Parts: sequence; C-alpha cells; structure tokens
Amino acid sequence: MREFLQRYWVIVPVLASMASCSEQAPRGTMPTQIVSIDLVFKSVGATVPTDLTGSTAYESCLQRMDGLPNHVRASWRGNAISLLTETSTNVWAATFGDVPVGFTNTMTVHDTNECARDPDGNGHVVRGITVNGTVVDQVVGDDKTLVFEVRADGSVGGASR
Repeated sequence: MREFLQRYWVIVPVLASMASCSEQAPRGTMPTQIVSIDLVFKSVGATVPTDLTGSTAYESCLQRMDGLPNHVRASWRGNAISLLTETSTNVWAATFGDVPVGFTNTMTVHDTNECARDPDGNGHVVRGITVNGTVVDQVVGDDKTLVFEVRADGSVGGASR
C-alpha cells in the first residue's frame, strides 16, 4: 500500500502545477518542493435578506457556491472544493500540506456572508485572507481569483510577473 501511495506523491505535484491558471506558471514541470500553508479567512458577518426577492437571490448565490459552507477552490488541487473550518466566531481556516514552492498558485475563497452582501454574485471574497500570516490580496480575472507564491521557507509573496 505504501508503494502505491508513493507513486501518487510524484504525480500529484505535476498535476497541481498544471492546474494553475496563470500564464507565468510552467506547465507540466514538477515542483522541486512542496510546503504546508495555513490559510485563515476572517469573514465579516452580514444580514441575510428576508424579503422574497432578496431571499431568492441569496439562495441562488448559495447554489452558485455549490450549496456548501465557506470553502476554497485551489489550483494546486485541481480547483477541487476544500471546506474551511470555523476556528472561532467568523474565523475560518484550513491547512494544506501540498502547495508547490515557487509556482503561481491561485484560489477562490467562498463565503456565505458574501452572498448576503451581494446576492447576485457568487460568494467570492478577496479581503481578510491570510496565508502563513501574510495578507493575500492580489486578484486576477473577473471572478475574484487570488494569486500568490510560496517560497521554500513557507513565506508568501505575490505571484511573479
């Protein structure tokens, strides 16, 4: 079983590097290192609309979030959904142990409170997000995709341009 899993540790980084949405990220190049990151998101509470029109739009926004609570879609995981855990009131977190070093990584962060603020949106947020203690706020595209790069020491910077 262990040998079987070891094979995937070679394939997963290659697939993760290929999943990045940036023009600068090399495709099909295996990262030399993978590091862990701690993502923390501070959600700002919002009042859920109670009128029929607002409530319907809010429910539609939640459906565009795949009907799930707060979560992240990360490029290094093929944009698969990773649920966030509420660690304290309005503070959500996740730890990822598979982030490629030196690559442009992208992610979208989804928050149900954002659906209450903007029911016509898709729940994406770009404020209040930190990775390994560094604010991540570089955005690309109209869908509010966040971009960052992790260094070998775990420090985080904006994506290379």
